[in-house]
Amino acid sequence: MTYHQIIETISIYSVVLPLLAGLPFYLKLPSILKAFVIFLLIGWMVDIGSNDFPTNRVYNFYALLESCFFLCYLFFQLKGKTNSYWLLFWVLCYAAFFAIYHLYFLHDTTFVKADSVFTSSIKIINAFLAAGTIFTLGDRGESFYRSANLWFTTGIFFYCFGTYFIFSFLDSDLYQGLWWIHNSINIITNLIFAFAFLVWAKKIKGFKKN
Repeated sequence: MTYHQIIETISIYSVVLPLLAGLPFYLKLPSILKAFVIFLLIGWMVDIGSNDFPTNRVYNFYALLESCFFLCYLFFQLKGKTNSYWLLFWVLCYAAFFAIYHLYFLHDTTFVKADSVFTSSIKIINAFLAAGTIFTLGDRGESFYRSANLWFTTGIFFYCFGTYFIFSFLDSDLYQGLWWIHNSINIITNLIFAFAFLVWAKKIKGFKKN
């Protein structure tokens, strides 16, 4: 087994860490974090079965789910709710972008791979939204020493900003050689999410729930 394969395997199963940190407190979690746990479970199932998906279409739809969930989470942190016409508008924009791109350009062999433009574009949008959310939460007085919200948002920023560059190479020969970086980012992101759940549950000494 090569080190690339080792990192990929660790990446797939690293999501167990935030699940182990969050599931024991699932019933006590606020609704948005309960949704976060379910989102992580779905992502794990997609990663485990990704090699069996025909033409990888299930993974492509998961990319849309991931983008919309992160958007909803960030919006919740900014507005304290998800039942908003503005959030619905942006979710529909993401879905429309996904549908037009995949349905119209999917069979165009002269165009870039189906994941590349959609995934990299949406990831950089969510990365900037996450960065803005971090600054907004900081202005509200939240601190990394006690705020699980900031840790979750930081994880989203790190993941979206880091993997944006990798997905930009999906149509190049560098793709396979760089994919281990994507897996490494997944591992670090899951460590951040696990830490965030522990901060929320006050299981880290010196950290307190908001």
